[in-house]
Amino acid sequence: MQINFADEIFDVVPAYQILGAMHTAIRQHHAVLVDPGGPGYTKWVAICSSQLGDSDISYLISITLISSIFVDSQRYVEVVSTPSSLAQITFTELTESILRSFHIYVENGRADKRFIYALLTPELRRDLKEQEKIGAVTFESSGGITELARKIVDDDSARTKLSLRAFALFDSDALSPGVPSRDAKDAQRACKSVGVPFYCLERRAIENYIPENALSAYASTSNNAQTRINRVRIARAFGRLSVEQQSHFHMKDGFGAPHGQLYDDIAEQDRETLMTGFGSHLSSCYDEGGIANRACLETSTGWAELQKVIGSLMEVL
Repeated sequence: MQINFADEIFDVVPAYQILGAMHTAIRQHHAVLVDPGGPGYTKWVAICSSQLGDSDISYLISITLISSIFVDSQRYVEVVSTPSSLAQITFTELTESILRSFHIYVENGRADKRFIYALLTPELRRDLKEQEKIGAVTFESSGGITELARKIVDDDSARTKLSLRAFALFDSDALSPGVPSRDAKDAQRACKSVGVPFYCLERRAIENYIPENALSAYASTSNNAQTRINRVRIARAFGRLSVEQQSHFHMKDGFGAPHGQLYDDIAEQDRETLMTGFGSHLSSCYDEGGIANRACLETSTGWAELQKVIGSLMEVL
């Protein structure tokens, strides 16, 4: 996030409080912006200089050179005395809301968090983990898409400036391309109603982005011989589906879950094989060090969209 301290704020907030806020912001990888020639900032530096050592003074001078590790961040706020727009906040709102935590809303806290981490470069993964460790970023598990929509609306009432410190990611549950489920549409409406940025996956769910080679590897991991045989048969039948069919197949439950007309032309033998799907633990492919890591995902047919997913998150962090 880009946090611009308006020059006037240096005249109305105690110098040590501003310094503390800047330190927190930089620790959280926000970009701190000031007007280095502004009279308020110049006076503030002089006040701090009379109370701080040389190393601290150098730190102050270099503040404008600090940039966010999340370099694609498009979030911008200006800290002012009296806000007159949505992009302006008070110093109190900065310290008690913006710098408190950034919330990533997901349906399943464990599986969806692993999915997001699997998409990141090693550098971004390391820095996001650091932010999560210090509480600057939290993954908000909702227990399903219906609850996610409700939770975002409820939290908007309870959390100040939520639209400036939140992002939502959820499945489309789409049975065919471009037709998200009713619940997914409700989640989109909920996010729009409170101004929370979001990304609704184009494919049915996060498991639909696991490449075929990773699915084949997953099929061979079970300690049970019969389970391995069944999974290999399912993986082979799945491989005979078109990309569109693979994108909207229910990966966990197979044809035991609802499906649309997209699958009317598949062979009856494959339909029978795919009745059970890959099971409820398929998302473990996204575990750290797991089968569906970033290098693997870069080879998948869904990589172009996955880049959009991560880009949408980086734009608001």
